[in-house]
Amino acid sequence: DDLDLPACDFLCLDIEGFELAALKGATKTIAKYRPVIQFEDKGMSERYGVAKGEAVSWLTVTHDYKVRGYAMNDVLMVPL
Repeated sequence: DDLDLPACDFLCLDIEGFELAALKGATKTIAKYRPVIQFEDKGMSERYGVAKGEAVSWLTVTHDYKVRGYAMNDVLMVPL
């Protein structure tokens, strides 16, 4: 959100377990632009305390997104 982007259609994250933190940091951007979001979701519970599926659940509940597909450890989510 600190970037104050003029637009955002697609958000792609692969930041080794910090995806949920980054998504939470982009709450206003996600709410404003409703981008398609792709991120790695393999769970990093031992290292960072984030379980697999936690970011998916957060986007589903908080921003009304749904899973559109998976590719290996990546998940693609779209707004409803």
